[in-house]
Amino acid sequence: MIESEMVEVYRAADNAEAHLLCGIMQNEGIKARVVGDHLRDVLSHLAIGAVPPRILAPPDGYEAARKIVLAYETRHKAPVDGSAAQWICARCGELNDPTFDVCWQCQSEHGDPAE
Repeated sequence: MIESEMVEVYRAADNAEAHLLCGIMQNEGIKARVVGDHLRDVLSHLAIGAVPPRILAPPDGYEAARKIVLAYETRHKAPVDGSAAQWICARCGELNDPTFDVCWQCQSEHGDPAE
């Protein structure tokens, strides 16, 4: 699919984030691609303002790609002021650090429903 037929799904903070998310999308069968990643490298050497790499996907993969982005942002993007909230495990009720994806007490994944 040519780039003009694809839609923007996400503007990443850097090349690593763009390629990480794009890889997740591709593993889910979405034909996503990163654009602007090489441009960012070139422009940074010229002291020109940052150009964020973008992730593009076909229109029929947009909704699935946005779900991946939202899940990523929910788990990995803490507020700038560092006030990320602790979470309570649905299985055992233990209080966990916001950086934990798994409960330290019972090993249940964050967001798993209680049994």
